[in-house]
Formats: sequence, structure tokens, C-alpha cells
Amino acid sequence: MEKIDNQKVQIGIYINNDFSNSVKNRKPADVLIIADGRQTNSASIAGGYASQIVNEYNAEISKAEGASINPVIRNWYNPNLDYRRYLLTVIVAMLALVITLLLTALSIAREREVGTFDQLIVSPLSSFEILAGKTIPPLIIAMVLTCFMVLMVIIFFRIKFAGSILLFLISVFVSLLSIVGVGLFISSICKTQQQAILGVITFQMPAVLLSGFISPIEDMPVFLQYLTYLNPVRFFMLLSRGIFLKGMGPEDVFINLVPQIFIAIITLTLASRTFKRKLD
Repeated sequence: MEKIDNQKVQIGIYINNDFSNSVKNRKPADVLIIADGRQTNSASIAGGYASQIVNEYNAEISKAEGASINPVIRNWYNPNLDYRRYLLTVIVAMLALVITLLLTALSIAREREVGTFDQLIVSPLSSFEILAGKTIPPLIIAMVLTCFMVLMVIIFFRIKFAGSILLFLISVFVSLLSIVGVGLFISSICKTQQQAILGVITFQMPAVLLSGFISPIEDMPVFLQYLTYLNPVRFFMLLSRGIFLKGMGPEDVFINLVPQIFIAIITLTLASRTFKRKLD
């Protein structure tokens, strides 16, 4: 039986080919209920509903045919529905989001507030070189801290890393780059650090709410579901949880990296143009 890689599939029911023969011959028949254990709350609720449906059907069959049907629940990627496995992998993405946004959003705004922004204007550096200097250090710091947090999760909490380390590092780099673009754009339009912090909070709260961390994206209104495709945090959490717990393959990783690449290109371009206009 092949595993389902579609991120929107939360639960599946597997029925053996000899199910009807077992019912006719009044033999016990098993129905396998497979849930995606990465989201513990959703898996528990979905598994309970499916088990209830099977039990109600079992009550009807047992009266008419005298057979019995036993629901068997299996939770993939998190067999015991340990909430730490879901929470810790998401917290890694959340902390990386906060660190990256703050470091980048305060960079240019602090230059203006302290008064060193004028020195950048008269320097021989181009706007691209200045932005590169504001982008690379926060990106490196966020990458190092993210890797450190992953090691802490593996060593101290003993959560097995199921995926490819190379794919995970590539995903983290692209995800942080898209977040850096958002932070630089916020910083380029703010004049003080206080405005930059307010801009970070204004972006961060809706981004977290629309990331699937609080509630599954599939349970949101259709309008908000489409809006989440503009949210880099959604794909960051999905990749972090998928590669860490599920061992997500290259094809699924690439599908979720493409939107982040577009977000990074758009936000970095907007930040570059805004910054260049301020320099001029």
C-alpha cells in the first residue's frame, strides 16, 4: 500500500478485497483507518468520526448478517499522536520567522533613526550592494539558529529526523529568504524602529493565523484559503513539518518552494525599488 503524499489528505480508509466475502461468511472483517498524525488534534477528531461511522455500520451488519467489523486506526508520521512532535517542529519555523523579521525590519529603520542613513547615501556603494549587506548577515544568523534549534529538538526531545538534511537546508534557506524580503520591505518604508516593530507585528500575526498553526487551512473560508498562498509562513511550516516528520520527497518539496521563490522575488524587488527611491 502506497503512502499518500497530498498535503490536503488528512484521513483515508482502506478496505480489503475480501471484505464482502468475510461479511457474507459471518467472519470478522477489519477496516483500516489511516490518519495523518502530524496534526494531532485533526487526526484525533477525524479518526474518532471515522471509527464512529464504522461502528454504526457494524451495528447494522451484525443484526442483519451476523458479521462483525472492527475499525483499526493507524496514525502515520506520529503513531502515538505525541503533541510535542507537531509543536516542536512548528516552533522551529515560528522562532526563525520572528528572528529573521526583527533583524531585517530593524536594519534600515535603525540607520534612519540613528542618522547614519545619510552616510549610506554618499557612500560609493550601489543600492543592490547595500541591500545585500542588509540581507546576508540576518540570513546567515537565522540559518545557524534554525539548525541549532533542529539539533536541540533531535538531541534533547529525541524526535527522529525522517527526511533529507540537504532538502531541509534548501527549504530553510528559501523560506528565510522570502521572509527576509518581507522584512526588508517593511524596513524600507519605515522611518523609525518603532514603526518597523509595528510593521512586523502587523505582518506576523495574520501570517501565523493563516499558516495552519492555529487551525487547519482546509477549515478556513475559501477566500482565506486562497489568501494563504501569499503567506510564506504557510509553506515554511508545511516544509518544516513535512521533511522533519514525514520525510517529504524532492517533488513535494519543490512544489512548496515555488511559491516561496516568487514571494522572495516580489518582496526583494519591492524593497530594492523602495530603497533605491529613498537613496535618490
